[in-house]
Formats: sequence, C-alpha cells, structure tokens
Amino acid sequence: MPHRMLFIDDAHIESQREVKRKIRPADKHHVAVLEPDRPWECNSAYLYGTVLRDDGDGWRMWYQTYDQNARHQYAIAYATSDDLIHWQKPALGHYSWGYRTDTNMVFGGNRWAASPSVIDHGPQVDPERRFAMLYWDAAGPEIDARLADSSLAASERWKEVPHSQHGTCIAWSEDGFNWTPDEKNPILPFIKRDNDVTGLGDVLSCFWDECRGKYVQYSKAYRHEVGQDEYTPIRLCGYSESDDLRDWSDPVVILEPDSDDDPDAQFYGMTVTPYEGGYVGLLWVWRSDKETDTAWIELTYSRNGTDFVRVGDRAPFIPVGEAGQFDSGMLMGTTSNFVVDGDKIGVLYGGWDGPHWSQERTGAIGLATLPSDRFVGMNAGADGGVLTTVSTKLESETLTINADSVGGDIVVEVQCHGQVVRSVPFSGDLTSHEPRWDENGPLKPFVGKDVVLKFHIHNATLYSVGCG
Repeated sequence: MPHRMLFIDDAHIESQREVKRKIRPADKHHVAVLEPDRPWECNSAYLYGTVLRDDGDGWRMWYQTYDQNARHQYAIAYATSDDLIHWQKPALGHYSWGYRTDTNMVFGGNRWAASPSVIDHGPQVDPERRFAMLYWDAAGPEIDARLADSSLAASERWKEVPHSQHGTCIAWSEDGFNWTPDEKNPILPFIKRDNDVTGLGDVLSCFWDECRGKYVQYSKAYRHEVGQDEYTPIRLCGYSESDDLRDWSDPVVILEPDSDDDPDAQFYGMTVTPYEGGYVGLLWVWRSDKETDTAWIELTYSRNGTDFVRVGDRAPFIPVGEAGQFDSGMLMGTTSNFVVDGDKIGVLYGGWDGPHWSQERTGAIGLATLPSDRFVGMNAGADGGVLTTVSTKLESETLTINADSVGGDIVVEVQCHGQVVRSVPFSGDLTSHEPRWDENGPLKPFVGKDVVLKFHIHNATLYSVGCG
C-alpha cells in the first residue's frame, strides 16, 4: 500500500453492500481572499493562475488581471500570503500602469498574457530557468512587426494577426518576477487540424508528472461541429505532453460533455493535481446559453492522467455562491494545482458576481478547503453497510483511517490467508485514526503479506485508509 487508499473510484473496492459514494463539497471561505483593489486590476483579479510554496513557510500566487482600457487586455500579477487567506500585493515596480510604477504586475505579454501556469524547478537547475511559466498569448514575426508600428494605436496593433500565432507560450525566470519569453513562442499554436482538436483556448495548466516522466499540459480545446459556424466552437478538455516544455505533442481530447449533461454544457477548463497515486481534476462546467449562463466546479478523477471519470453524480464540488456573494454569478477558474497545507487541502478559485456573457461583472479570488483525502467518501446509513477492498500488501503494522463516524461507528477487519483481526468500533470525526485491535491483534504477523480490509460502516462515512 504505497499510497493511501482513496475511494474516489472503484479501483480499491472488491465489493460493497448498502454503501454509496458521496461527494463532500469543499468548505468555502465566507468572503473573497483577494479582491481587485488596485487601479490596474480594473474590475477583475481572478484565477486562472498558480499558487506555490515559497522558499519558507509562505505562499506565492501568480494571478490574472483584466483591463480592456489598458495597453494589454490581460496581465499577470503577483501576491504573497502566510495563511492562504490574507494576501499582500508587493509594489515590485516591474511594470508601470499610467504614471504608477508601484504595481504588483510581473508580466504583460503582447495581447493576453493569460492563464499563467508556473513551475518551480528548484535551485538545483540553471538559475535563469528555475521558473517556467506557460501562458496564453500571441507571438511571432507579424506580432513583433505590428507592435513596432508606431502608426497604429496600441489597441489596434494585435488585430488581424493569424490564429497560427496565437497559442501556448512559455517564459523563463530566475526569481518569478522578471520573465523572458522564449524565442520559439508560440510553442503550441492555436490551430491544430490533424486530429479532432480544431483549436486551443486561453485556459491551461502544466506540471512535471513524475509517473510519466514528462511535462503534461491540460488545456481548453475546441471542436467545431459539422454545420457550426467557425467561431462557435464547443469547449472541451485537451491534453498534451512534452520532454522539455518547448516541443509538445499534438493535443487530444480527453473529456467532453455527454448525453447526461445539459444540452448547452461546455467544459471551459480543467486543472489537475497528482494526489496519492491518482490525478484529481477540477472541471469548470459552463452553461453557455445566455438564458442559463453560469459555471461551477466539479470533481473528476483518473488513474493514469488521461482517462478521467466524473465523480459524485456530477454534484458541484465548489458550488456557485448565494445571491449577493462575490461568486454568485459563476466560478470560472482554479489554480493550476490545489495546495496541501498540513492536514488541509486548499483550492484558490476565481469567482464572479455576474455570468460569463455579462459586461457588468467583477472577479475576485476565493478559497475553498477540505481535510486531507476528503474529496469523496463511502457512506452507509443507520442500517449499516459493508465495503471490502481488493487484496493489498500490508507494509506496516499500523493502519490509519480517515472517517467521519460522529453519531455512528466503523469496524475494520484485516483478513490474511484465513486469519482475521478485528478492530474495536471507533466513532468520531477522525482524519488519522489508528484502530485498537481485538485479542487476535496486533497486525505485525501480517506485515509484508497480502491482506483484505473489510469495513463495517454504520451511520458513517469512510474517506481513506493508509499504512504506517
């Protein structure tokens, strides 16, 4: 059992009786944790973006701003925090806004500079390339020529640039503040017509996948259905991979709406985080019709990083806020990765007080949290239920159980080649409970052997089980 057993899918389950999988919605902080209170943020400070640990115990955030009246429609800004709730916007002075030089902007790009996905390779690499940032922009010779044309107004310089010069770009940095765009940009152009992906969009997340030994990118992909106008695409989830961050495989579609979704449902994006031997995805589901226009976050899961399943009857993992709250219109955007802070998981997300099609909406950043492993639980009611795992090697004599059995109880049996050790019933809200065993315990004789775990669940929810 090299990783904790999570029950997000059926991989660890041999059988179950009167036990149902139940999604646990994340707990939203009651107010926005970062709002657009600087002039250059206009009415929008939101995620798409990235949150990483700094070199100490704090956090660094690269987030997106939006201002139609500035030289760049989009820019990337920077903030820091000690607790994920209180964020500071340092006056870095790297980019000016009008006469103001005390901004926290770190990158402006050519047109968009959208969806910053930042990777920290650590101090052991070439210092000038410690940080890599994938982002969406327009780049190439025609862009360079138009930007240098002083006869064009700033707002006109990027117009009529071919789609082939829009796409995923990359920049490099020694400190996360000063960025140098790669001369190869765009490294993954907008237009890809040799498979079922007819275009790429301005949503992406990227990380180094230890299991695959490659960089992987999850992006918003487009498909133009037969009979549809070229500029009315269907948004889907795309996937691409790379050895070096500069040369990428052609994107392929890995997740798209199906017959169980609303007819106007589209997938605006999905960010993915490796977690306990699997991949947890946060899917941005958008109702695209102007009459139903809203978006929320659902949970997806994969064992290999490409074959994802929808989880928990597609119930919102992070729901839209109530009327009057900062995220009452839609949730559009999550960090490239969720963060693990001790025994807590944090998801920073972009919330809006109006729908996607509205021109009168404000974007801010919210925080949703949950205890470790508690994405989905296996729940049984007052009549009780039983869950039996597949056989797994026991690597330690200590089991740790993550369960909420307040008002109920759980008993676990450890079965090994005809021998059975049974725990004492345990109750409570327990994130790392070590069971006490009956007279046949402890588990030391079973270490190194294949065992089966059988959980008797009574009015309780089981989230995960670990070893050691």
